[in-house]
Amino acid sequence: MKLLTVLLCVLFCTSYAEACSINQGYEPFRMSSSYQSESIPKKTNASVISIERGFDDGNGGSCSDAGIVRVKIHDENPINRTGYKFRVVDNDLFSNVFPSETVIASTLNRSENEFVFVWYDLGETHNKEMKFTLEITAVSYFGNESEPFQLLIQQASK
Repeated sequence: MKLLTVLLCVLFCTSYAEACSINQGYEPFRMSSSYQSESIPKKTNASVISIERGFDDGNGGSCSDAGIVRVKIHDENPINRTGYKFRVVDNDLFSNVFPSETVIASTLNRSENEFVFVWYDLGETHNKEMKFTLEITAVSYFGNESEPFQLLIQQASK
């Protein structure tokens, strides 16, 4: 009887838990040596769509602590055959926000050529001014790289 009471309490007295799940807005870019081309991708152009900073809403299962930067690529390179390298050139604090490998936009955002970068913003970046230069380089299937484009990412601290 005690076991039954304990089981009932466990089943009905526990709270519902939700976990945060945000998908990164990029995928690895697979270069191919079989795609023989000497062409070099055109220099890209990009803009910041939005910057959202994380905050603590008191709910450990929510995504409120996630920082999110959305970047849109504007160029003439073929969307499905061009990868991109992202590198922070002047602020080590935010350098881990961006992947170290060459990536392509996620299949969910590929037609828009939009990249979504997510990080835990309640750690060392919390309440820090976000201001850095992001270098973006287009990469062809064969591994040829364009001239880098520099994009200013900026948002004041909260």
